[in-house]
Amino acid sequence: MGADNNPLENHKSVKALAVKGDAAAQFEFSNLYRYGGQGVEPDNAKCLSWLKKSADQNYSKALINLGEVYLRGEIAPKDEAKGISLIKRSEVGLLGLAQSGDAFAQEKIGALFQSGKQLGIRNQNNRAKAFEWLLKAANQGRVWAQKSVAMLLHYGEGIKKDPEAAHNWAKKIISRTDLDLENDPADLESVSHALYLLGVQCESGEGTLMNSKQAADWYIKSAELGYVTAQHKVAQLYLKGEGVKIDYSEAYKWTLIGSKQGDIRSKKLLNEIKDTLTDEQRSRAHRNSRSWVKKTSYEAAVMSSRVKTEGTGFFITSNGYLITNQHLVKDAAGISVRTSKGEFTARVVKLDILTDLAVLKVDEEHVCLPVSSSRKVGLGDKVFTIGFPQRGIQGESPKYTHGVINSLAGLKDDPRQFQISVPLQPGNSGGPLVDENGNVIGVVTASLKPQAGKVPQLVNYAVKGSYVNSFLESLPSVLSKMKEPNVGGQVDRSKNIRSVQDSIGIIIVR
Repeated sequence: MGADNNPLENHKSVKALAVKGDAAAQFEFSNLYRYGGQGVEPDNAKCLSWLKKSADQNYSKALINLGEVYLRGEIAPKDEAKGISLIKRSEVGLLGLAQSGDAFAQEKIGALFQSGKQLGIRNQNNRAKAFEWLLKAANQGRVWAQKSVAMLLHYGEGIKKDPEAAHNWAKKIISRTDLDLENDPADLESVSHALYLLGVQCESGEGTLMNSKQAADWYIKSAELGYVTAQHKVAQLYLKGEGVKIDYSEAYKWTLIGSKQGDIRSKKLLNEIKDTLTDEQRSRAHRNSRSWVKKTSYEAAVMSSRVKTEGTGFFITSNGYLITNQHLVKDAAGISVRTSKGEFTARVVKLDILTDLAVLKVDEEHVCLPVSSSRKVGLGDKVFTIGFPQRGIQGESPKYTHGVINSLAGLKDDPRQFQISVPLQPGNSGGPLVDENGNVIGVVTASLKPQAGKVPQLVNYAVKGSYVNSFLESLPSVLSKMKEPNVGGQVDRSKNIRSVQDSIGIIIVR
């Protein structure tokens, strides 16, 4: 859950303290009944009862939560006057807690500064002050604060705009494994908004590479979590064919879903398009909207977005076929390829476990590299690779490393491999091994693992180009589009490097 870490071991110990009149325990016990957990089923009546007991003792956290309950009309009749009064009573105590480092209080104070309403601690909206407190809470793991920080950074509201930092915060949120989307509204809101923000960034190219297909994927995930703004956006995407194929029935379905949740924009769009659909399209949309259920399981909503592994690949045809390692993509739920042109969804065309090779396809044209037979390669020949090792640490800029052919056979004299002295790190897998003529003569695949506690130095392997060509023989449509190997004198080294750099991509596996 994104709520506070509970310092009490279980609900029994919390209840014992709460019954004795401990305001903090009463507050914690109200949260247990609010969200469930530790053997307690959600119970709004009991939650409200314990929250009131804690608030009656002027416990600041309970006062602000109870005030929000009355303001929103959640688990109690809506009463704005009472809600505002309770929040004002909480402010001094909350500010003291926030200053002492309490993450919950920091988040709440940040939210109060951000809202610009019903506050005694200031009389106007102050986004810069909000950001200061929210960042403190975000750094302590408060997910709602993390979402708010991401939004403030992206839009530059009261602070310097920083889309890249916003992107990192949004990615951090959807990478968390401790959230409870089913029972905690703050967790659900934070994840759905983070997904939506990632969609906005992919659509605009702010903070990340522009990619309409990836943007649509983020928007759809957000919509599936019930975020009405995303649902309206997804309906528009299907109407216009932006990142998805035009589908009027699917567009109508999302306007129906949004309208049922009270979204005015969706209702307006529904009335605008309903007469443009056929009876069959409308019927299908109604059926699908009735069967739609908001996703609150973390696996369904977010796990498909999480990166499992990454590597390198290179294009072998100009119409989007590329090579990488089989071990990278064999268990993928989804694959994308990020190049200097953007990020593109990829599909698996062919896998081979014996050579550890995979052919992928993206629907985009790219610069490609020639693959050469490795029969004429000799010991000591100079080779290099360019890839994306340890992207999370070293960044997304391609990294060049070079070495020589150490052996014409691989691990345990495997004839399918070269042993090379080219330095490799995680993320290099699947990259091209290139000779001085600019030809791919192998595919980087593995490093020798530590043996008997000793770490081997620069003992790495690559699948030979001859085996790559043999692997591709069953794909004549691919072979016919491949470039002829470079022959004759050496290609200019700087030109070689530029060509490889333009032909590679990050393989992102989800």
